[in-house]
Amino acid sequence: KEQATATLGLVAAGMDGATTAAHVSNLFASFSDYPKLAALSFLVFNLFVPPCVVAIAATFREMGQTKWGWFALGFQMFVGYMLALSIYQIGLLVAGAGFGFWTAVSVVSDNLDRLRTTADSHKRMMVVEVMGRHAGWIALYGGIAGGADVILIPEIEFKLEEIVKKVELLKALGQREIIIVVSEGAKIGGKLLTLDEETKGEVRLGGIASFLSTKLETLTGIETRYCVLGHVQRGGSPIAFDRVLGVRCGAKAIELIEQGKFGETVALHRNDMVSMPIEEAVRTLHLVDGESQLVSEAKEIGISFGDDTAYPF
Repeated sequence: KEQATATLGLVAAGMDGATTAAHVSNLFASFSDYPKLAALSFLVFNLFVPPCVVAIAATFREMGQTKWGWFALGFQMFVGYMLALSIYQIGLLVAGAGFGFWTAVSVVSDNLDRLRTTADSHKRMMVVEVMGRHAGWIALYGGIAGGADVILIPEIEFKLEEIVKKVELLKALGQREIIIVVSEGAKIGGKLLTLDEETKGEVRLGGIASFLSTKLETLTGIETRYCVLGHVQRGGSPIAFDRVLGVRCGAKAIELIEQGKFGETVALHRNDMVSMPIEEAVRTLHLVDGESQLVSEAKEIGISFGDDTAYPF
């Protein structure tokens, strides 16, 4: 917000183009939310261009050609729109899931179905830990697909008391089993739970399912077990979608080699295989937006994220 304010202030003050462009570049680089970046680019563009368009329109008006003045204004808006659309499409490209993601989601969903059976027969609560060091996409999609009651992800800060509130509500409604899905990177009090090991410079995550299982059993009095899916999510036979996607990625990569285009990666964009610079693809992490439509829909059907957002039941 501070960078955006500074940039718009420069525009209003009439700073030179190079200085303002540098601020705009820094502003854009700080964004990982491409839809918002697209909207901002539309706004900034239409702040830069109007003085020129007004001058052109005034000239046309003096010549008695008012309609061309309106044409100039419409053209400015069209160019701004196309700029915003292009940035938004880049965002869709970067945000696309790679091959293997939907297979991992399918594995999580399948295992939740299996765990629900034993949880129901013994009236237990199950805490299932899935992959997700920085982003909670697998927990989010897998939890929704597998009918989880609570989903805990790194992007949404959760509170134990909110989870307990949800569990007690479900039990009061007569539900026998409780299923909680948690990303390995979800934080407790702003801190990650880690093992006492490092792998290639990265701290090895683990233990959040065990921690939650013990805490929630104490707080609710419900017998609780935990399960860490771990590497099960990364192996086995891929689903049909990922098989086809893998073939298409390979074919596109060979095409790029034949064209001498190196330093680029391939991605699925609106059902077409495209390429883009690797630096652009890995510039920012694609994280779950806690206010996205998918999260809102999950809350509307009763899934809790451990925050203080009210749920219908």
